[in-house]
Amino acid sequence: MSGPRARDATSPHALASLSRGSGDAARAANPHRAPLPSPPKLAFAYRRLVRGSPTARHYVGGGFGAAVALASLAALRAHARPVYVRGALEDGGGDLAAGGMVSTFHDAVYVSSAALALGAATDWSLLLLLLFPLYGLVKVYTAVIHPWIVTPTADEEAAHAAAAERRAKAAAKAARGAKAKAQRRA
Repeated sequence: MSGPRARDATSPHALASLSRGSGDAARAANPHRAPLPSPPKLAFAYRRLVRGSPTARHYVGGGFGAAVALASLAALRAHARPVYVRGALEDGGGDLAAGGMVSTFHDAVYVSSAALALGAATDWSLLLLLLFPLYGLVKVYTAVIHPWIVTPTADEEAAHAAAAERRAKAAAKAARGAKAKAQRRA
């Protein structure tokens, strides 16, 4: 195509389609690139061909692991995607080396990919997928349940303040009594 409607190879739209790795632009950029099968497909093929027929537990575990990996990759892609306004770059995208949720998404991709890859060889590796709900339970406990348990109510704080005041008065009275006793001895 030529003329005003033709897209330049360096336009933001062409670069965005190249970064996604799909479509005609990606194939035109590297015609020798063969599509690679995903880890769930490889695990399923190995399980089917070498180890025999997969059971329902493999389908459920593999589906959960694939869903976690694909959702995490989609979140990472959305975080790193640049923003163009009228053809001009407005935001270059987020930093994938940052901590916080980005680090959690990376960990989710690693754990689910390892569980799927090892799931082809052994049935027990799908138990690695239980790390996700356990991690969620730990986060809920540390952020919600534990502070709710250990934070005193207003009534308890008032009772603690009154008790501390009584202890301070008793300590002051004991100190005065000790001082008076010392003066009488002297």
